[in-house]
Amino acid sequence: MRYGSTESPKKNGWHDANKTHDDDPTYDWYDNPSYPNDPTGKGAKTDDNMCYAAAAANVLAWWQNQFIIPDTVPQGVDSIWNTLVNNSTKDSGSQVPYAIEWWLTGKISSITYSGILTPHDGYFSQYTDDQTIYTPAGTDNFVCKINNPTAATIIDAMRSGKAITLATSAHTVTLWGIEYSNGGISKFWVTDSDDYTMKPELIEAIAGGEDGDYTLRLGEKDYKISVAFTIDPSVSEQWGMEKKSSDGTVPEPTTATLSLLALAALCTRRRRQ
Repeated sequence: MRYGSTESPKKNGWHDANKTHDDDPTYDWYDNPSYPNDPTGKGAKTDDNMCYAAAAANVLAWWQNQFIIPDTVPQGVDSIWNTLVNNSTKDSGSQVPYAIEWWLTGKISSITYSGILTPHDGYFSQYTDDQTIYTPAGTDNFVCKINNPTAATIIDAMRSGKAITLATSAHTVTLWGIEYSNGGISKFWVTDSDDYTMKPELIEAIAGGEDGDYTLRLGEKDYKISVAFTIDPSVSEQWGMEKKSSDGTVPEPTTATLSLLALAALCTRRRRQ
C-alpha cells in the first residue's frame, strides 16, 4: 500500500529542483572545476554535482512556504535553486546542511565546505545570528543528522513535521513519502535532481536491504543510504519567525506537514495491525 501523496506539488507541498544543464552536453565543463564564461552568452553554469543544493532548495522552499518571508528573499524552489547555483564558486558536491546554513546565515561553519558558496549577509541573519543551525552531533538544531536511518527514525521525523533528505556517498535526494510494511520500508517516494526534467516528478524508489541499512534504487543505480538530514520548522518559530495565517494563504499546519503527519499515522496503524 502506498503512503504519502503523489498529487500535485502545489496541492501537497513537495518540491523538485532539477539540475538545469546536466542532460545537455553543450553546457558541460568537466575540464574546468570553476565556472568559465559561457560562449553561448546564455550565462549557463554547470550543476552536475550539485544534488545537495537541489535537495536543500526543495526543503527550503517547503519551509519558507510556512512563514512570512521578506520580499527580498528568493522564493519558490526554482528561484532558490538558481540562487544556490549562481552563488557557487565551482561545480562541486557538498552536504545539505551547509547549503541551508549558507542560505540562512550567509556563512558555512565547516572549513571543508567553506569554499563552495560565496559568503553573503544571509537571508535570515536577523533570526540566526546567535543560533547554531547545524552540528553533526546536534539533536535539537534547525538541521539534524540521522545516521543509518531506520523506519522508526524516519516515521518519527515525519510525525514531528520535519522535512527529510537522504544522502549516500554519491548522491542526495528529497524524501516525501514511504511504503511501509512488516516493520520496514519497501519503497521511498522522492524527488531527484537527476531526472533531468523541469517538470516536477515524484519518483518511486525501491528500498532494498534491512532496516537501518537501506539501499535506494533509482533507475538502474543503487545507492546505499548513509544519513538523513532533517529540518525542523518549530525551531525557527522559537527564533521568533512568524508563521503565515490560516486565512487560505497557507494552511496551518501546512499541507506538507499534514501529509507527513497522515503518512506517519497510517504507517503506525499498519504496524499495529
